[in-house]
Amino acid sequence: MLSKYIGLYSRNVKRDSSVELLRVYACFMVILAHIQLSYVVGEGNVDSVILGIKCLIADNVPIFFTILGFFFFSKVQGEDRLKRIPGVFGEKIKGFIVRVYIPTIIVTLICVFAFDIIYKNEEYSVHWELLTGYIFKQSPQDMVGQFWYIIDYVKLLILFPLFALVCVDERKYNIIRRSYMALVFLVVAINDISFLTKTESFVDLSKYVPNINVLFIFVGYEVYLLTKKESVRRRTKAIIGLILFLVGFFLRYSLTMISFNQYGVGNADHFMVMECAPAYLCAGGLLLLFVELFKGIRSGIIQLIGEMTLYVFMLHGMFMRILGEYGGSIMQSLNEGQMVGVYAVLYYLLYGGLLFVASFVLGLVIREIYGLIRMAFAKCFVKNEG
Repeated sequence: MLSKYIGLYSRNVKRDSSVELLRVYACFMVILAHIQLSYVVGEGNVDSVILGIKCLIADNVPIFFTILGFFFFSKVQGEDRLKRIPGVFGEKIKGFIVRVYIPTIIVTLICVFAFDIIYKNEEYSVHWELLTGYIFKQSPQDMVGQFWYIIDYVKLLILFPLFALVCVDERKYNIIRRSYMALVFLVVAINDISFLTKTESFVDLSKYVPNINVLFIFVGYEVYLLTKKESVRRRTKAIIGLILFLVGFFLRYSLTMISFNQYGVGNADHFMVMECAPAYLCAGGLLLLFVELFKGIRSGIIQLIGEMTLYVFMLHGMFMRILGEYGGSIMQSLNEGQMVGVYAVLYYLLYGGLLFVASFVLGLVIREIYGLIRMAFAKCFVKNEG
């Protein structure tokens, strides 16, 4: 019935709320990444608080990829998994098109028609290049620039059957998978060292790594396997996750400081990108920590916000343009625009929170309208079948 379909709260809590909580955190970090401040203040000094926040912000998309790996292969485990791979693959393709890709098209179309209104341009035109750039050129721009993640998601999804062959907890497959993980991590670590020392890599293994994001998927799956091990205590697993995160965080922080002192701010952000060794430690550690620390919680609110992170992710780029002046006002009102220490934290919470809430509200409206349209099509289909 219609009354059962529409609702703010999930009535059947099926998702893992601990992972949904991490998804919400990662989504907020995505927003902060697009409004982040420079950690260099005054006359070339580094603000440790802002740099620390920047290190946290850098975990945003890596967390999403590890979460993907955490759930990606759960339905293709067991003795008959090979028979189930084609069916599960088809379900994932269908689910992606219906729940992810079509909503991104809807949001892109909104931006296509609202572009000049949002930017307050005197002349109005329809900016089809936003849609064609995303769909045909795989190069999303401007308000939908963050959709590069969706494109990368598709590339990983297409390779799901291949990944599923080695993502099973059996000795021979563990050796294959973990050997590949070690190779990729070695390639990344070598690149990190080469960047820091400004020298050529003594060995080039990058040609054996077609898609470096695969490592995040495998890290997520390894976390999934560890959470299933009843022989390891929950507290122990949470501590392991915390240690991995802290090691990655302090590596990222200290290496950025070393790079800044040697080469200046223009070359100091290498360890903030996804393709650096600390990213895998932080993302994997946070996933393990959240799963074990918040295991067993049941919250309709967390479920709702977790489900809405896709829409917040899609819409925050648009609201950055709409509410940009408010971000500037918030910045100027805090310590007269001098973003240091606690004032930077307040800026992130206030402006980032404003973008999150605005994107959430509009996203909820779009999601419900889209849901009603889907339900109407389903009813017509059932009627025609009858």
